Amino acid sequence: MQIACRQGGEPIRVSLTGGAFNGVNQVILSYVSTPFLSTPASPVTPAYSGKINGIPCIITRNTTGVSPVVEVSYTIRPVFSQNTVIADNSIFTPDVAVNAINDIQILWIGRNNVPNLAGVDFILDNMITNIAKPRRVVVIGVLNALNENKTTGIAAYNQVIAHNAIVKSKYPLNYVSSEPPTSAEMTRLAFTPDTTDLADIDKGTIPTRMRGVITGPPVSVDPIHLNAIGAQLIVNRVFDKLKSLNLI
Repeated sequence: MQIACRQGGEPIRVSLTGGAFNGVNQVILSYVSTPFLSTPASPVTPAYSGKINGIPCIITRNTTGVSPVVEVSYTIRPVFSQNTVIADNSIFTPDVAVNAINDIQILWIGRNNVPNLAGVDFILDNMITNIAKPRRVVVIGVLNALNENKTTGIAAYNQVIAHNAIVKSKYPLNYVSSEPPTSAEMTRLAFTPDTTDLADIDKGTIPTRMRGVITGPPVSVDPIHLNAIGAQLIVNRVFDKLKSLNLI
């Protein structure tokens, strides 16, 4: 939902403390329908420009601390001095959503919803509807983790497989798989799988040596995120899909 809000497929509704702008000062948002900049992983203070009631403004996520990150507030300020009353639940439209509406879009959403992917396909529908026709889009299936496979983490694995089947059935021409690599794909990557990799593939997951590393301590395999080789696997699939759609 956060990604969809930034993309424009889902509305961002906000309410201002006091119900109005105050010059060019930051005003705390008393309500944000979806905290579209929130993440527990980063203390970064991102800011998104956009418009509310046609007024150019900037929304900022404010935090304190590093580990753990404590989210303090979302604030909004107009680009130009305003004392305009803003009704509760007004829609903030990010500039990036407007600017990208005619672009080729590559959508990869849902991983952070695992193990509950219910409704994610409808969020994806709204994102695709938001793209201007002829809606040049590639949709990537949710990536299952190393420990979400046919033998362990079976419930999460089944959720991912079922969700991806729904998305593929809705968008068969635009769908790109996150399934394990084929022999031909590994040859293209100059990747020779070892016994652990082959066991991972047999269990239905992109293998260990295509995953990242958690620096620790202790150093360990990142069960979710892909390393450069794993990323190139997905890049190759997206490239091939874009070519098949005559988009490149």
